[in-house]
Amino acid sequence: MSKLGKVLQQLIYESDKHMTAEEIFLLCKEKELKISLASVYRVLNTLVDEGHIRKVSISDGSDVFDKSTEDHGHLVCSCCKKVTDVYIEDFKLILSQLTGKEVDSYHLNMEYICEECNSRKEKKNGKQIRRN
Repeated sequence: MSKLGKVLQQLIYESDKHMTAEEIFLLCKEKELKISLASVYRVLNTLVDEGHIRKVSISDGSDVFDKSTEDHGHLVCSCCKKVTDVYIEDFKLILSQLTGKEVDSYHLNMEYICEECNSRKEKKNGKQIRRN
């Protein structure tokens, strides 16, 4: 792995969220790393190809990069595009049983509205819904 690859991988591993290439690029700029956006994309795609990180495609949004390469799904807020990891026990086995085929891996994105966006919508609409 290249020196730049190690730097980008470390930035992703230290983050508490899934970041776009543009966010990673801006983080590099904050850290005063001299790198172009094209180089960020190139190195990120190499890291994905080598299995160090995972690319998550977001409908109507930018791809994000995930430090976890193990099989899992993602909840994607349809408003703000925030991505959250979801681990479903024995999901490959369940998929294999449902399809009658041995499932090696899967990519699952589920859309929902996160609590922050839901709260903003409720306030905008003047609703105060009590949650237990």
